[in-house]
Amino acid sequence: HNTSDAIITSNEKGNIIFWNKAAAAIFGFKQDEIVGKPISTIMPEKFRTDHLEGLERVVSTGKPNIIGKTVVMVGQKKSGDKFPIELTLSSWDSGEQIFFTNIIRDITDRTHIEEELRSLARFPSENRNPVMRVSHDGVVLYANQASHALLTHWDCQVGQPLPEPWRQQLTNVMVTKESHTTYVDCDERVYLLDIIPVQEAGYTTIYGKDETERKQAELLLEEQNKFITSVFNAIRDPLYVVNVSDYTIQMSNPAANLDNAPAPVTCYSINHHQNKPCAQLGNHCPLEEVKNTKRPAVAEHMHYDREGNHSFVELHAHPIFNSKGEI
Repeated sequence: HNTSDAIITSNEKGNIIFWNKAAAAIFGFKQDEIVGKPISTIMPEKFRTDHLEGLERVVSTGKPNIIGKTVVMVGQKKSGDKFPIELTLSSWDSGEQIFFTNIIRDITDRTHIEEELRSLARFPSENRNPVMRVSHDGVVLYANQASHALLTHWDCQVGQPLPEPWRQQLTNVMVTKESHTTYVDCDERVYLLDIIPVQEAGYTTIYGKDETERKQAELLLEEQNKFITSVFNAIRDPLYVVNVSDYTIQMSNPAANLDNAPAPVTCYSINHHQNKPCAQLGNHCPLEEVKNTKRPAVAEHMHYDREGNHSFVELHAHPIFNSKGEI
């Protein structure tokens, strides 16, 4: 899917294994610079310890804090600049290890929403997104035509109070004097609501945006990830996804038996017990052939297991191209 949101997948060790074009645009790291690196690379230093502790907790106990939720956090660009992000985190278990998909949106512009809403208040009826004003005690003061679906869902109308859970959210916003962002499922649509306190006027403005397509894309991506993982793990022969720039193994299936291998691990260290790539030692390397020809290659190699026992194997190397035609 073409999306302006960063989509980043990491393994249970916290290393990035997938990085889309939007992630590169938002954070400034090219794919070959960041794949294989810890996902904490895109976090400010002060948050990294908490992230590692949270990752260890999820992997060891299976009890997440933010999986399935949308939260606002702080990201860090390659330049070191910090900026606000909205993160939606999902996970799936391949049976061998846990993977995490992070969908990230740059919400820097959201800091300007309150001023925008003040302007919208002059002509909210013209806005195609829901715009509402709610009093300090939760009574709907105004709602434009686009808010009709939400009001119907909440079973209320202008001049009536919102349901209790929503009144409590608005009370918290007024007390803390801080904006709040949340999602609401409204029949077959999903809305992102920005709840903005307008202290001097004594009311709260709710600005909605239809996020249905984005949520559907998230669900589809999750299903695709699960399907790809099941196919990947069903293959009975060892299968590796290798970064051809440094020979590090980015992914492997259960047949590869790399569960306890130290990260990052290279194909030449794990299979040949060498500290250099095969080509540098004068041996034929199918990865080098794939890099040069951009076509599949086949080679016979002698591989060693962890106990030092050797066996002759036939290697089939296939290029995987990114959107720029790079391997």
